Amino acid sequence: MASKSAIPVDQPNTTAEILRLQNQLAQVRNQRIILDLRNGIARENQLLADAQRRLQTTESQTPTGGRALNSSHTPTPFTIGSTTPANKGTNAKPLDSRPKPVTGNNNTSGTVIPRKEAELPRFPVPRKYCGRDRSSYITLVSKLRGLFRKNQRYFAFDKNKIAEAKRHLSRLVLDEWTTHTESSGRAHTWDEFRFFLLRQIERPATPRVARHRWNVTRQHRDETVRDFANYLVMLENDFSTPISEQDRSKRLCNGMNSCYCKRGLESILHFSL
Repeated sequence: MASKSAIPVDQPNTTAEILRLQNQLAQVRNQRIILDLRNGIARENQLLADAQRRLQTTESQTPTGGRALNSSHTPTPFTIGSTTPANKGTNAKPLDSRPKPVTGNNNTSGTVIPRKEAELPRFPVPRKYCGRDRSSYITLVSKLRGLFRKNQRYFAFDKNKIAEAKRHLSRLVLDEWTTHTESSGRAHTWDEFRFFLLRQIERPATPRVARHRWNVTRQHRDETVRDFANYLVMLENDFSTPISEQDRSKRLCNGMNSCYCKRGLESILHFSL
C-alpha cells in the first residue's frame, strides 16, 4: 500500500517571521514617503529662494522716481547687452546703473519719500494672538499666508512677513519674541518665527499627556506638513524617553492628510514599476 506524501508542518516561527517582514516592508514604505515629501519641500524652498533672488535683482535694476521727458526728444532703442542708447545724440545721457530706492510716489525732485503707512498691505486684527492652543496658531498662520499671496511682491522678504505677523501678537507673546531675537543677535527667517510661535503653545502637564497628544493628533486642513512635523517635535520634547527616527517617520505619515499620503503612495508605486 502506497504511503501518503508527508504534508510539511508549519514551523512555529513562520507566522512571526511573516509579521516581522510585513512590518519591515511598511516601515520601508513609510521612509520612502518621508523622503519624497522632504525632497518636495526642498524643491519648493529652492524655487522660492530663486524667485526672491530674481525679485531682488529686478528691484535693484529698475529705476524709480519720475523724470520729465523732453517732448522733442525721440526715444532711441537699446542694443542687447548695453545700458546706453544705440543711437547716441548730443543731448543723450547715460542711464544711471546704480540701484535707486523705491519711493511711495512719483517724486520728480529726487528726494526719497518713504511709503506711507496706509500704502502698506494691512490685515485687520480683530483679536490678538495669545498662543494658547494649536487651533489659534493654525488660524493665524493661514490668514497671514492668504495676505502674503495677495501681496507677493511686498511679502517676498521674511522681514516683512515677520513685521506684519508681529501686529497680531499679544503683548506677552511679542515680548517673548523680542527677548528671543535680542538674545540671538541675528535676523530670523519666517520658518523660525513660526516654530517660535509653536513653542509658545501651552505645554502638556505631564509626559503621559504629551505622549497621548502625540499619538492621536492629526494634521489640520489648513496646516502645512512642516508645521505639523514641528508640532510633533515639540510634543516629543516632553517625553520621558526618546523615540526612534523610525517611529517618528511612521507617526508623521499616519497623521498627515489623505491628500499628502496619496501623493507619497503614488510616488512609491511609480518607483516600483
